[in-house]
Amino acid sequence: MSDIPADTLARLSGGEWESANLMEWLATDMSELARTVASGMPRAPLRDSLCGAAEEMRGKGVTVRLQLIGGAIAQAVPDLASLEFEFLARHRSDLVRQWACYAANNSGLPLTLDRRLRETKRFAADPNMSVREAAWMAFRPHLALNLDVGIRLLEPLS
Repeated sequence: MSDIPADTLARLSGGEWESANLMEWLATDMSELARTVASGMPRAPLRDSLCGAAEEMRGKGVTVRLQLIGGAIAQAVPDLASLEFEFLARHRSDLVRQWACYAANNSGLPLTLDRRLRETKRFAADPNMSVREAAWMAFRPHLALNLDVGIRLLEPLS
């Protein structure tokens, strides 16, 4: 990670670029990225949730950080059809798109397994491998809770 140029890290953590490999992904400062994204949010609930998550995620493992910020987004923007959620789901940064995926799969949102799968499919088809991986990681716990239904839902996709 120490070989990643400072300019690349700044652009990754500033949400200008998506990561090209695992080292860039791991080196991206998610707290800084969350604050940067928050600064562009017009509404206070999402802006405040992103800033709160930025502080709370420091020192946490990668999966915990993704779950934490996904939960913060889901709480602030429970409407997955909203412009704010769409902005995150289509963001240039692969990490921000992963946050949106974790938000769509947050257990605090009362979604059926079918609806959750429909929301997750867009992330599973993302051009960036890390977003596709996040789709599986975020959806998997819901699948495990209702495997019989989940297999029937996934069968046409396979």
